[in-house]
Amino acid sequence: VNPGIPTGTVTFSADGANIGSATLDSTGRATLNYSTLSVGTHVITASYGGDVGNLASTSSPVSQVVQKMPTDTSVGASSGANSSSPALVATVIGVTSSTPIPTGTVTFVSGSTTLGSATLNASGVATFSPQLAAGSYTVVANYGGDAVHAPSSSVAVTITGTPRDFGIGV
Repeated sequence: VNPGIPTGTVTFSADGANIGSATLDSTGRATLNYSTLSVGTHVITASYGGDVGNLASTSSPVSQVVQKMPTDTSVGASSGANSSSPALVATVIGVTSSTPIPTGTVTFVSGSTTLGSATLNASGVATFSPQLAAGSYTVVANYGGDAVHAPSSSVAVTITGTPRDFGIGV
């Protein structure tokens, strides 16, 4: 006797905790979209409650690895209002459309010299005004990542440090 395609619901668990349930479709499949697993490895199981013609069952555990979301960092320069050098502006974005705005710190470097760092604002932008001597500098912005975002670095940009005129009176 063929009991037919199972009907009912499947409950999904991650690391032993219920993360949701889904109704079986006309082919006997249940799908759960769940986007809040933390970074790391999780053990996922699916439990079917059974129906009139089918017994309840639980799947074998499956390991699911959740990785940090990729990011893209860019850097540019804007005129610094109270500085002898341009302000460095780094923007960090998530590469996928569902990525939340990255948080954390961007470090600005020129060669092996760290110029300084700045914290990302609510829009994922960090601004830093270095005090640079006259000359040309090749700058890279390095994003260190956060709990859910992977680190990334910008391509290098060239900026020029220009001393400002000033006067001293006695």
